[in-house]
Amino acid sequence: MKDMQDNSPWITDYIKLLVEKYFGPCGLVKDALKELRNLPKSLSRRLGCDVQTWQEYLSDLSKAPTRLNLIEGAVKFVGEKALRDSEKYGKDLRYYLNRALDEEHMTNFISRFIEEMGITERR
Repeated sequence: MKDMQDNSPWITDYIKLLVEKYFGPCGLVKDALKELRNLPKSLSRRLGCDVQTWQEYLSDLSKAPTRLNLIEGAVKFVGEKALRDSEKYGKDLRYYLNRALDEEHMTNFISRFIEEMGITERR
């Protein structure tokens, strides 16, 4: 796991701040970052291509703004949805965040976007 931690340039300081903002109050920062670090493996499983292809895709500096906006959007979407659901249904925020992590909602958000944009790089 240490290797993935050291080689995840798509997890910027700003993304870490967003993760802390939404997942920190419930002590779920490590779990959320783990999901983001596992993106290459998860995207490979869902969309095809090998893990290395997705690692390169997420790390490509020439396309970094697009990739980072997508990841930031996923973190914000999941965090805000958990907050809304917690307020709406009166359940603990941790319940919704745990559920989002168990069901890989951030990864789902990212993979759906990639599929819908037709940018799946099949090699």
